[in-house]
Amino acid sequence: MVTDLSEIRRRTEEQGRENLAFRRFLRKHHYSDETFRILAEDVSQQIDCTACANCCRQTVVNVTPEEISAIADYLHMEFE
Repeated sequence: MVTDLSEIRRRTEEQGRENLAFRRFLRKHHYSDETFRILAEDVSQQIDCTACANCCRQTVVNVTPEEISAIADYLHMEFE
């Protein structure tokens, strides 16, 4: 497992199109994100995010109206 933050960022930029295609595939086929949450938790325990915080400063998270609605429902909030 890669835990070097610089390497993770390099790979993310290098494989951006592939990652986007994969996320679109998952969304289209209605796969649960539970497996990915488990993996993310495992990775986050092995990385010191305070070492660079690049993802906090530079990552753009695109959220669709459908995702906003799902998040709002989960949090028992209004869409707005």
